[in-house]
Amino acid sequence: MRKTLFLLSTIILFTSCGTISNTYNNTVNSISKKVEDIRKNNYEKRTKKLLSAYDISIEQFQFYREKNDQETRLIEFKDDDHRLIAKIALLNYINISRNNYNRSVIKLDILASRTANKMSKEAAESGFMGHWNLRGEKPYHRYSLAGGVDHIAENAAAIWSSEMIINSIDNAISLMKESHNSFMQEIAPNDGHKKNVLEPQHNFVGLGYSIFNKNFRYYEEYIDRYLKIEVAEIRIKKNHENRLSLKPINPTQNIYAILVYKEAPLQNMNVEEINRKNSYTDFSPNTVIELWPWDLPDKDKDGFIKVNLKFSKPGTYYVQCYVTDEDISQTKKADTSGKIQASGVVYYVD
Repeated sequence: MRKTLFLLSTIILFTSCGTISNTYNNTVNSISKKVEDIRKNNYEKRTKKLLSAYDISIEQFQFYREKNDQETRLIEFKDDDHRLIAKIALLNYINISRNNYNRSVIKLDILASRTANKMSKEAAESGFMGHWNLRGEKPYHRYSLAGGVDHIAENAAAIWSSEMIINSIDNAISLMKESHNSFMQEIAPNDGHKKNVLEPQHNFVGLGYSIFNKNFRYYEEYIDRYLKIEVAEIRIKKNHENRLSLKPINPTQNIYAILVYKEAPLQNMNVEEINRKNSYTDFSPNTVIELWPWDLPDKDKDGFIKVNLKFSKPGTYYVQCYVTDEDISQTKKADTSGKIQASGVVYYVD
């Protein structure tokens, strides 16, 4: 009996512990859920306050949040809702600058914003400032490697502080506006950033920033999106034929020219080398392919012009396609002045 009672007691003891354990777990789970609900509620309240503070409509926020959720590239540099609000606030601020000079409204580009986030983070954490990263990549290299195909033009700004910079959304917006204001205060002939902001052909912009200790970095990536561009792959073998398909988004426009430049090999750079450089060139002096209006193939049934590109030497090749509103059927003499630079495809040939 004692043995039986002992066993029974043991069973009762374990049953009791199990009950206590289940009760404890349920309590912890309940508390965790309440804490998470409070966190979400506070986050949503903060979201609404930010939208109100920066005069951003729910419709505009929802539009870009959907775009942000749909974009799968560079997901590790995706903005949360509050950082996205900061970008929308700056987008609206930039459009005020453009409106003051009778320029058209531009939209926020999510992929370019992520490439700008990536660049800003690297620059802030490494302590450099400029248009090259540590791998020697220019803006159009970085955008192309992320999957972008449009023409891109970059503005960059840096703030070094003697004290730790507060990493808050409000402070980030303030610092971004300060940086943008510095662009707009430029005076000719040293007004390249201002001209970039006001370029009439820009129709999208990517925005990125990073705060790291005493460093703040800010990048504006202006996009010229006028073509539907289909690229099979950008990393190819030499003498391998690769098809590039192009179609104007606006059916009243025409593709005017395709120029391909061979660039010097990309090389790693250190912080000092990057900081010594200023503006970057958007092409190289080594043109390897030129297709002018009379060289271009006819459009296919879907309106695409398709060209097969083949490169005999390893290296980096930058493809620039130009778009025009003009009728090109009678063109006998051509140049790119006044035309829209509408592509930023880069091929990496082994």
